Amino acid sequence: MRKKAVRWFAFGLVICLLTWAGAAAADGLHTEVENPQLEMEVRLGYDGQVTYGKAIPVRVTVRNNGGDLEAMLAVNGYVNTAKYDRFETALSVPAGGERTVVLPVVAQTRQNTFTVEIVKDGKVISAVNSTPSGVINPNAMMIGVLSTRPRNLANLDINQENDVLYRYEFWQTVALTPETLPENPKLLDSFGMIVLDDTDPALLTEKQQQALKDWIVSGHVLIAGGGSTAPRNLAFLGDLTKLQASDFTVSDGVLSEVESLAGQKHSGRKTEIALAKLEGANPLISDSEGNGLVWLEGAGSGRIITLAWEAGDAALNTESAMHIFFQQLLIKMDPNMYSKLLYPGEESSALYSAGDDTKIQVRNSLPAAVAVIAGAVVICGVMWIILKKRSKTQWMWAVIPVAALAAAAVVTVMAGSSMLNRPVTATTVNLVQNAEGRATRYVFVTAAAPRPGLHRYSMNGEDLEAQVYDDGYYYWAEEEDTAELKEPSQLRVVQITGENGSSALNANTPWEVVRLSSVRTSEQEGQVEAQIWMESDGLHGTVRNGLPYSLKEGVVLSVYGFVRVPALAPGESREFAMVAKDAPDPSNPVFEDGVMLRNVTSGVYMVLSGMRENSDTNDYGGRESILSGMMNSAYDQLTRDNSAGTRENVIFVYCAEPEGDFASPLMVDGKEVEGGTVLPMYTAKIEYLKIGKTGVVFHAPGMDHAVRCEIDSSGMPAGDMAEDPNGGKLYYNYFPLSEHPTFRFTLENLDRIEIEKLSVGVEDWYANDVACFVLNVELKTWVEVQMNTPLKQPGKYLDEQGNLYCQFRPKVSDSYMDIPEPSLTLEGKIKEGGETHAEP
Repeated sequence: MRKKAVRWFAFGLVICLLTWAGAAAADGLHTEVENPQLEMEVRLGYDGQVTYGKAIPVRVTVRNNGGDLEAMLAVNGYVNTAKYDRFETALSVPAGGERTVVLPVVAQTRQNTFTVEIVKDGKVISAVNSTPSGVINPNAMMIGVLSTRPRNLANLDINQENDVLYRYEFWQTVALTPETLPENPKLLDSFGMIVLDDTDPALLTEKQQQALKDWIVSGHVLIAGGGSTAPRNLAFLGDLTKLQASDFTVSDGVLSEVESLAGQKHSGRKTEIALAKLEGANPLISDSEGNGLVWLEGAGSGRIITLAWEAGDAALNTESAMHIFFQQLLIKMDPNMYSKLLYPGEESSALYSAGDDTKIQVRNSLPAAVAVIAGAVVICGVMWIILKKRSKTQWMWAVIPVAALAAAAVVTVMAGSSMLNRPVTATTVNLVQNAEGRATRYVFVTAAAPRPGLHRYSMNGEDLEAQVYDDGYYYWAEEEDTAELKEPSQLRVVQITGENGSSALNANTPWEVVRLSSVRTSEQEGQVEAQIWMESDGLHGTVRNGLPYSLKEGVVLSVYGFVRVPALAPGESREFAMVAKDAPDPSNPVFEDGVMLRNVTSGVYMVLSGMRENSDTNDYGGRESILSGMMNSAYDQLTRDNSAGTRENVIFVYCAEPEGDFASPLMVDGKEVEGGTVLPMYTAKIEYLKIGKTGVVFHAPGMDHAVRCEIDSSGMPAGDMAEDPNGGKLYYNYFPLSEHPTFRFTLENLDRIEIEKLSVGVEDWYANDVACFVLNVELKTWVEVQMNTPLKQPGKYLDEQGNLYCQFRPKVSDSYMDIPEPSLTLEGKIKEGGETHAEP
């Protein structure tokens, strides 16, 4: 009876302990801790408004009434009802001092309470709760408004009630000031667009100014207000835009142009708007008097929309057309950029460009332990035989324990201090140099530790972020505002921001593989300088190593083929060539080193496969495979960043392994990892010259920009439609054949060129359903031609400005097909006495 009572008592005690532990876990997330020596003021998001799935600022001001404080500031962000992430940063406040810290916090799901904690020596010494005042729709594109009159710009908001286009795409404005404009890239990336109106950029800190410019060129849109604010706004953007403010005027035709682009019927009202006259580039929209109204320019991967009027001008912002003006402008003029703003999470540059296929072989001590134990058993067996022959088997009682203790000691040493008990890591570093010579540094770390639990990963100089699958979901519907919220209890990631950012991930099992990444602009000296051009026998080029370190044997890649380039010391140059020939089977080409296949346009992955098949190793799971993946990823990054065309063959790249240390040692749980693998790669875009050294002219498909044209009632071209601001093609742009899409190519230097071959068309698989016509400029008639086949007497189709017009029609009247943007191929040579390009 007594034993049964003791068992029930023990069982009840366990239940109580589990209950108390669960209660402590639930209450611990939002337990406030008062500290008479510390005061905390917490401001959530933007004016109290937060959102989910994007980084929001948690601004904390700490007043220290005690001694010097060195601690950590922490906030928890919910992932879902089971998991949460923790965001931390170092906090240093002198005695009697005050410090304001901004933490970028991401909550993946609804969170009614945010608790800010100060942690010192593992103990929470102060904690304050804060509740958001509102929620920004997580599905909405956030638009930051740097203006003294943000209410005037609130008509940019698009929600379920005023979505007049029924596109179910939502915008929400957020008022910003010089104090609240983030300088942290993670926080800025939460905004798809920012309006710089009448806030003087000089009021921003140097970090804010640089962060805003970096944000633009990384792939976002800035709307720059004009009017009286134009001179200072354009001065601030002088290194990104060609425009300058020259004078001021007044126009009463702004509203009619705005209504026209927005697709609204002209009201006929005349509202005078003060304009700044801007010079340096052609406007996208002008009024009837020729005054420029709107300019759309490329800046890196981003865009700058410059207005002639002040963005917050009340006289114009009361008009209903302004509600959808910028939405329609982007939809019509730059639809792919608009899609990128709405769905920014579809691409991860870090994953694409640092080699996400990197794999590591985790260590397993079990085989070694089994071998040790088996050895002990064998020793015992041998001793048994020896002792039996001597009739002294009674001594086995001593042999067995000694062998077992020795085996246990060896296994213990192996488990505790050998290489089998240390973390394993693989790091790839990809330096990707764009056409302007600026390099972006992509670091990708794959790691595993021998024990479960929370492990911290850091690397000096890199802001390492954990790459985890999004296993959360959003609360944003109004009917869920009153729903009871289950608080999570499982810690997923601790993200520590600051000078040396780190991530701590919770491993559920030993050797659980984790991945981390870092993306930043490289601060290196020098760059790779390279050019490539066509000659009669194929592609030729040069590469010069302008970097302060050597480059190992490299490779020049294109969809035509590849060529290996010998190692380059600093300042050294090499020439290379790819001899042209036709592939026997264009649909299944075999790529060879130094050979250009003229009749194929395959993906670079096929070129890389051919390069690896012809290399000395066929290791598809190790170093060779990883390096090939890094090349392909960097090529893909440059293709997506390149605005000159959709087809890959306009991109030529040089890839090589640099010599030296290109990654700081990885720290796991505060200790440097020994023996971690580091694979670096340098990739540079090669400048293509359309005129070769000996005067050969070659325009590959995709190198020339096709401008979409309007057609008049007689079917003739009547002006251009949308223009890409970078003067290049729009990615994945398709056109309905029912509209008879018409395009214009403009060819330069025609007076110097003898054309040998000129053809237009689209991919061959459209040929059976699509008819191609080119305009005879003399007779003003459309002439049907065979796509991708040289034109006979091409001069008949070129006007004095070098324009060639082509049009596409369905061969079947009820065809619902569309086509991609067409391409042009040109082969020729410079006329005798004509000038070629300068020596490379």
